[in-house]
Amino acid sequence: MYRAADARSGGHIRFSSRAKESLANTVREAQARHDRHIGVEHLGLSLVTMTGGLVPSVLAALGASAPALRTAITDRYRQAS
Repeated sequence: MYRAADARSGGHIRFSSRAKESLANTVREAQARHDRHIGVEHLGLSLVTMTGGLVPSVLAALGASAPALRTAITDRYRQAS
């Protein structure tokens, strides 16, 4: 849940546990590909691995499967490299 930053937190917005998990997965995706940067492709790959939260229900509503999206992202990523 989004919470506005306040003076007590030093102006920082706290990350939810799912957001932290997603960011950690994003780093792992980049490391697994031996990349020296984190790009949108790594974030996309991280998001399609999520099993909780909104991502699975959004994918289902769109009729998209996580494995198909993972393949499409990695194929696109290979073409761009």
